[in-house]
Amino acid sequence: MFRRSKNNSYDTSQTKQRFSIKKFKFGAASVLIGLSFLGGVTQGNLNIFEESIVAASTIPGSAATLNTSITKNIQNGNAYIDLYDVKNGLIDPQNLIVLNPSSYSANYYIKQGAKYYSNPSEITTTGSATITFNILDETGNPHKKADGQIDIVSVNLTIYDSTALRNRIDEVINNANDPKWSDGSRDEVLTGLEKIKKDIDNNPKTQIDIDNKINEVNEIEKLLVVSLPDKIKYSPEAKHRTVEQHAELDAKDSIANTDELPSNSTYNWKNGHKPDTSTSGEKDGIVEVHYPDGTVDDVNVKVTVTSKKTDNTAPTLTVTPEQQTVKVDEDITFTVTAEDENEVELGLDDLKAKYENDIIGARVKIKYLTKEPNKKVMEVTIMKATLADKGAITFTAKDKAGNQAEPKTVTINVLPPDKIKYSPEAKHRTVEQHAELDAKDSIANTDELPSNSTYNWKNGHKPDTSTPGEKNAVVVVTYPDKSTDEVPVKVTVVDPRTDAEKNDPAGKDQTVKVGEQPDPTKSLEAVPAGSTVAYKEPVDTKTPGEKNAIVVVTYPDKSTDEVPVKVTVVDPRTDAEKNDPAGKDQTVKVGEQPDPTKSLEAVPAGSTVAYKEPVDTKTPGEKNAVVVVTYPDKSTDEVPVKVTVVDPRTDAEKNDPAGGETTVPQGTPISDEEITGLVKIPEGSNGVPKVVGDRPNTDVPGDYKVTVEVTYPDGTKDTVAVTVHVTPKPVPDKDKYDPTGKSQQVNGKGNKLPATGESATPFFNVAALTIISSVGLLSVSKKKED
Repeated sequence: MFRRSKNNSYDTSQTKQRFSIKKFKFGAASVLIGLSFLGGVTQGNLNIFEESIVAASTIPGSAATLNTSITKNIQNGNAYIDLYDVKNGLIDPQNLIVLNPSSYSANYYIKQGAKYYSNPSEITTTGSATITFNILDETGNPHKKADGQIDIVSVNLTIYDSTALRNRIDEVINNANDPKWSDGSRDEVLTGLEKIKKDIDNNPKTQIDIDNKINEVNEIEKLLVVSLPDKIKYSPEAKHRTVEQHAELDAKDSIANTDELPSNSTYNWKNGHKPDTSTSGEKDGIVEVHYPDGTVDDVNVKVTVTSKKTDNTAPTLTVTPEQQTVKVDEDITFTVTAEDENEVELGLDDLKAKYENDIIGARVKIKYLTKEPNKKVMEVTIMKATLADKGAITFTAKDKAGNQAEPKTVTINVLPPDKIKYSPEAKHRTVEQHAELDAKDSIANTDELPSNSTYNWKNGHKPDTSTPGEKNAVVVVTYPDKSTDEVPVKVTVVDPRTDAEKNDPAGKDQTVKVGEQPDPTKSLEAVPAGSTVAYKEPVDTKTPGEKNAIVVVTYPDKSTDEVPVKVTVVDPRTDAEKNDPAGKDQTVKVGEQPDPTKSLEAVPAGSTVAYKEPVDTKTPGEKNAVVVVTYPDKSTDEVPVKVTVVDPRTDAEKNDPAGGETTVPQGTPISDEEITGLVKIPEGSNGVPKVVGDRPNTDVPGDYKVTVEVTYPDGTKDTVAVTVHVTPKPVPDKDKYDPTGKSQQVNGKGNKLPATGESATPFFNVAALTIISSVGLLSVSKKKED
């Protein structure tokens, strides 16, 4: 396989490459993922063809949309998974998307760095990742969008783990519930922890957010204050009273700062220590202050008993200053003075009604500068003013005789801080990779904020522009009054290169059947989502073989890459189905074995051929046979063939005709047909005899050899001799004999015939037959020799 490099050259080295296929089970479906192991590449490097990483809830053409109803897990087109939720079964990644139609299904995998996960429970590290959904139709097959692309949706995924934060919250809650802490500090801590817990239960986070929240929890824990016994926490102060003779004494009236003590405290005269008012003079007494926690303080007091007289003069009451203007978080301080000739009491009802909790929590401090029976000077400090402090506080005073001073009011005006007056707005910026960032540029409405405000990245955590992606950060706006606003912002870092410059798609071999069109997407390892792919020229799949092609990748930015690929076209039929070998006649000699390869016109290379049964070549003739062709794929064909077995000898060599013999009387003519009819020609040889020698002269007795030529169908010839015996004509006795007279004496003893010489005839006859027989035998012997 060629792997295309960006300089348009191709690596065709003989470096050994390995490729394996892994199968991941995702529910009812399976995904085959190719793992390529090249030099310097680890097993974790996977290239998977996937859809683009979306940044919106709706993906054009897809059957899936992001489930924006689960706000903790989907925000601004991005997905978030808390490993705490995974461990506790609170999140199913399938719920991150909504399928339309609902009968569709999906499987997914999560890619984090170089690792792939089919279940979030396998993930152990936090950080950025992507989750890719493969959308399947009702049949379980990949869904194709209208543009023909496989419906694959990838979403940016932030993985974080709130477990440590939740454990820390639980630790601090357990600590805060220890009775040793004051109720006020406990309530403040538990309220702060509940706010954090609600935040992480309902809003997506990053691991940096979680770490910051842990620090926040640690700071909140420091607010816990040890609950001291009331007698330690509070310091009741004696009030020197002046009363008229015989006045009834209330122990509480002899305590100057009851307003600083718990409202449900009780005051009693210690047994035997109530001042006697029956006589005038300075009397000592002991007041027991009983606190809500059961502890008791003993306070030594003095009461001056005077003789009765008429008092009609009201005390003098002043508040300084009567008006104050402060900013939020500044302290408010004023003094209240009440003075009379007799014992005077300062009324703090309005102050207590407004600031009871703050007095207890020490945000409002009351300090007596003077605390005499007839003069009270009190300094009131309200620390870290809030907008709620804006308003009026009224003070009263009365003397022992019940004369009321004219109420005095302090008016407080609290100016809001700049952070409340202004609302900085985040600006989502897009910058190129490695750009320098100014925090001010991430605030959209700097023209609406004070000109001398300053802008900084919180804790120096400037967005990292070294890598592309959406980066979160916080800009701290510091106003002229030193109040601050923290503004979460996003910076999208983009790679300025074209998609073609950024990507180096690798070709992938593809195999298709004859006549089947290859899929260009299967000729590439992976391309960015949103890209389209097509063959530059149609791939010829009419014939089998390895075809070179070029896939053109058009990226979302319209830049293109051309990737050389190979498509192997295969014929799915067996070799036997593809071929129809023709038989070919073959001729061999008697006893010679025929060659099965010569009994066929042609067979594919790598095939083997053999006769199904051995061919009988012992006898000449046309023999039927079957050749079995075994192809490289082990399929077979049986081809009927003919093998002609021939005798290589000529007809003359194969046949042995024999000449005959006949006897004719002298003077009897003999024809050629009679002579050739005497030749014995082997049956089936189809030899034709012809007299080629001299014909016998039958007028002359004797033995004659007549040469006969036998011509065979192949043109070869044999010659044989036919013997014709010509016998003399018989001579009448009268011609043979010439008797002469002879004197004879007749005796009268019998009648004998005369001697005629006949007694010699038998001898001559035997001699003649012997000669004829010898000649015949010689003729036969001579033929045998020939």
